[in-house]
Amino acid sequence: MKKIGLTAASLIFALNAHAALDVNSLKENVVKRVNKTVAKEKLGKFDESGVDIEAKKEIVLPVAGGTSFYAVKINLESPNQEKDSQITLVVDESGKFQLGDLSTISDGESLIEDDLENLNKVSLPKEYGSPLVQNGTGENSVFLVSDPFCPFCKKAFNFFDQKGVGLNRWNLIHMPLDMHPGADLASFAMLDAEEVGIPPLDAARFAYNELEAPKKGQDPSVVLEQFASAFPELAEAWGPDMERASYYLRGRYEDEIKKDTGKAQELGVSGTPGIFVNGVPVRGFDQQKVKRLLSK
Repeated sequence: MKKIGLTAASLIFALNAHAALDVNSLKENVVKRVNKTVAKEKLGKFDESGVDIEAKKEIVLPVAGGTSFYAVKINLESPNQEKDSQITLVVDESGKFQLGDLSTISDGESLIEDDLENLNKVSLPKEYGSPLVQNGTGENSVFLVSDPFCPFCKKAFNFFDQKGVGLNRWNLIHMPLDMHPGADLASFAMLDAEEVGIPPLDAARFAYNELEAPKKGQDPSVVLEQFASAFPELAEAWGPDMERASYYLRGRYEDEIKKDTGKAQELGVSGTPGIFVNGVPVRGFDQQKVKRLLSK
């Protein structure tokens, strides 16, 4: 199901703190909002049965004597959509009002952002993707879902590759996009580089900083020629016929990349870059958010 955006409707402070969340009311109001926002032909029959409250957490805010709100993670399912949608909201206990944000005036710090991020936090196995950094000196774990010819992916890659970021683990998940010819071959080449003993970070640095995308009309195998020129180990493994090397690499790594890409999509990554900092997803390269998550 396509993602359905809900904007902040109201900021309401209830006076009776610590009341339980009215789940039925919340579901009813979500259904009303969705049916009002999305065309019926896209939704089909959408009612409370399509609203699943996956997780909720009470937030007691330091206003009005300690007001209770709830961070909720909601799955929306419609028979007319191929994929379900997921949203996170902060709502009052009546299930009628949504809180957009609440920040302190002195420093602008959000009082609800951490709770929403924790609802979306995921656990990623260390085997997922290619390990660029393992057992680093820092404390942070980063998983970068990326395309080597995506300009924002390049910025994200070089941000994490700089000193002082504080990484314990950094994994690269290849997600080559069809709009970038040769990105799939570059991803295959990085995986094969690891197989012949080239450190994954060395191959990735080449791909994200030196590798040139094929020009219009050029055969995508020019990507492999550049890798073979930069790494003698790959030149020896592939031989001089880059077209033959392309077939070999596609046959060996295409399914692996499709599997990793599918998992990323299941986790909500619909484009590149997709970033997970200590399990918290970040859409695109939001450098300010990434820095805040790394500094926690």
